[in-house]
Amino acid sequence: MVPYLRGQDLFHFVDGSSKPPSRLLSDKTTVNPNFLAWTKMDQMILSVKISTLSYNLIAQMVGHSTSQVAWSAIEKLFASQSHARVIQLRYQLATISKGASFVFYYFRKLKHLSDTMCAASAPISSDEFTSYLLVDLNSDYDALVTSVTARLELMSPEELYSFLLTLESRLVHSNHLPMSTTLSANYTSSSPHFNNRGRGNYRG
Repeated sequence: MVPYLRGQDLFHFVDGSSKPPSRLLSDKTTVNPNFLAWTKMDQMILSVKISTLSYNLIAQMVGHSTSQVAWSAIEKLFASQSHARVIQLRYQLATISKGASFVFYYFRKLKHLSDTMCAASAPISSDEFTSYLLVDLNSDYDALVTSVTARLELMSPEELYSFLLTLESRLVHSNHLPMSTTLSANYTSSSPHFNNRGRGNYRG
């Protein structure tokens, strides 16, 4: 709503800076045309605003007759909800665990929490995000964590994510190598060795 109202030069109706003109002209009997125009626009804004609300919120708008009063009521309602939500999100960020999940899923969970913090008007900095990203990596990532934390300036989340994906790919590849090497060694040691006459000697 804020970009729309600012773009239409109407935000002053909801932030309280625009006050309604006098209802009557100086003769105290004629209705002020400016008051009628102001009221008409204010009610249009109120109508548009209410049309964007959920059913439960619309019920709480009963009795709020101007767009500014309704806007203030919504702000207070969401401010209290946002504060509780921010506390919950910070707890989730502090306790999130990578576990056995891939870097892609781990990063996506953190990014979702970070975006939700931003939507709750409590964005976290890139350095904070990077710190949350590093805190629960297992020992396989110790060298990278040490390298990143030793830098004077932390990597951006996007740059660090790229490094983590590369390292994960190498870890997955190297973890498969011993298995294939062992299988190859076992196969070689258990294969028959042929003598000059073509008969096999089976050596354990």
